[in-house]
Amino acid sequence: MIESDLDKRLTALEELTKDNNNILHGIRRSARIGRALFLLKWLIIIAISMVGYYYIQPYIDSLLKTYQTVSRGINDLKQASSKIPGFGQ
Repeated sequence: MIESDLDKRLTALEELTKDNNNILHGIRRSARIGRALFLLKWLIIIAISMVGYYYIQPYIDSLLKTYQTVSRGINDLKQASSKIPGFGQ
């Protein structure tokens, strides 16, 4: 009688241990998948940023050249206006 009760408890404990093991394996698998997806997400973000910069860089260079040209033109106008007596009063 004591042995049958002990066998039942042992069987129940074995089932609980198997269930616990399955749950822990699932948690570990989920953590690995989550880590992989996190890295994949950041790799995609970095790749899109690099590709975007590669395609946008000519436009940025063009805008910088235009800004420098306009800036030089404004400076030339300021210098020319300072040479004209009575201009800007």
